[in-house]
Amino acid sequence: MRKGNASFTFVLLAVALAVVGAACSSGSPNKPTPSGGASASASPQAGGTLTLTAQDDLTSLDNSQAVSPIDYEMTAGALYEGMYHMNHDGQVEPGIADGMPQVSSDGLTYTIHLKHGAMFAGPNFTPREVTATDAAYGLTRALDPNTKPAPSWGGYWLYPIKGALDFTNGKASSVSGIKVVNTYTLQITLAQRDTTFIYGLTNDTNWPVPKEAVEQRGLNFASEPVGAGPFYVKNWTKGQSITLAKNPGYVDKGLPYLDQITVDLNVNPSTQVLRLESGQADGLFEPFTLPQANIRQLIADSSIVKAPTVGLATYFPSLNFQQLFANKDLRLAVAYAVTRDFTKEFGSTARPYFQVYASETPQYDPSEKFFPYDPTKAKQELQAAGYHGQPVRMIYDIADPYVSAMMVSLAQDLKAIGMNVQLKGLQESQFYGSSGQNDPKSYDIVSNWWRYDYPDGEDYLSSLFLCDDVAPPGLNLSRYCSKPVDDLYNQSNTMPFGAARDKVLQQAQRQLLDDVGAVPVMQVTPLQFFTSRVGDIPSLPTFAPFDWKLAWVKAAS
Repeated sequence: MRKGNASFTFVLLAVALAVVGAACSSGSPNKPTPSGGASASASPQAGGTLTLTAQDDLTSLDNSQAVSPIDYEMTAGALYEGMYHMNHDGQVEPGIADGMPQVSSDGLTYTIHLKHGAMFAGPNFTPREVTATDAAYGLTRALDPNTKPAPSWGGYWLYPIKGALDFTNGKASSVSGIKVVNTYTLQITLAQRDTTFIYGLTNDTNWPVPKEAVEQRGLNFASEPVGAGPFYVKNWTKGQSITLAKNPGYVDKGLPYLDQITVDLNVNPSTQVLRLESGQADGLFEPFTLPQANIRQLIADSSIVKAPTVGLATYFPSLNFQQLFANKDLRLAVAYAVTRDFTKEFGSTARPYFQVYASETPQYDPSEKFFPYDPTKAKQELQAAGYHGQPVRMIYDIADPYVSAMMVSLAQDLKAIGMNVQLKGLQESQFYGSSGQNDPKSYDIVSNWWRYDYPDGEDYLSSLFLCDDVAPPGLNLSRYCSKPVDDLYNQSNTMPFGAARDKVLQQAQRQLLDDVGAVPVMQVTPLQFFTSRVGDIPSLPTFAPFDWKLAWVKAAS
């Protein structure tokens, strides 16, 4: 839960907002640096269709429900737009908002003015303008315990708002801190000052949606979404393909560059590579799911553009505190048993890692190294735990090659110290569903990873390790609750960005890892691949890794 006390001056908060929004203006948003493709220095061209392939199938395109990587990439990257979003450099910039928020002198009230002319679009929906009422509804819906088919997993971002927790807990019929001032002005009042609240507005679960479409379509909103993003769903044949068309009413009138994006779904990795090499596909919607054999094949093909992405992903198994791993000695046995050698599978794209915070965050400390490999100590901890052969149930998402490698390797490591391992891979839809990570009784160890929403340690804590998110659908998969960690997190949110705040967040990570709330294994810097027909597909340092509004293709010669 985000909470804090009034212990820093408004001037410092204003400085922090100025920093994260330094490059923003009320005109058109910044254009991120290109991803480094063959035409990175060329001027983008408008028009054309981008043809992509994906290994997985889409489950829900309702922004309040999209949690699997492919669903979130589609909703946050293409179909919806927020008042604010993150850019290529990890900075907050205005989307539908007309500039950064105006913050009151006490740091509690955020006044947000919206741009005129941003339009909702979607299948069987008559386009209309986005208003402050829609923005308020998007925030309220993310907090609503009665949202169907389940409460939004991202509502916790908004807990700092006055009255948010009372509304979420069913004690109030509305959120007192959300006020529509007029058609284009929204006012948000916080219960207490919160340094990072602005980041919460960049999460797509909290973005504007039209209430009438949600209510009329009910559960069908997941397959007939309506948002204010750069694209809308033109056609979706479930299990086969989806076509996105340009939203002519997108808030930035010069974007998107593309007229259309087509994604073929459920395509196995080898077929994806063949299509890419033959020119039947322009690129990959989910390049991070490719097995290493396919990645090596594409790297060796000189006709394919290889581009680095921004944003790092850290991988770590989560040990379930509500099941077998309530025993700290047993958790330590796992932590010291991990070998972390993935060079053969992934080369330089994945390196051994010993922290939760990614190395791009300001709180990363290169001198810290938690749980170095020590099989002797692992066996000692196993003995101290009184372990006598109980089954260790491990589940993981088989769609992610890094997750698969991590969990298979971990199973071997645990067997080597004498643990009775039961390893089970699940399809992505199962893993992210009620029988996978959302069922704490079904696992003792679950695969986990995090590609940050913004490069700050706060994002890891607020998303994965706070007491308020222990219950499903919260993403605290270790079901770990620590008052010291919560207190340090809350303290950090009352402090301005800088060295003092960084030290508090570093202390929180030390406490988290002392409790073995996670076992860091590797950090991944993945590549993307596309053909020479593609001008660029810019990447983002967020869980939605690509900025599809800025993707473009070259005109046919």
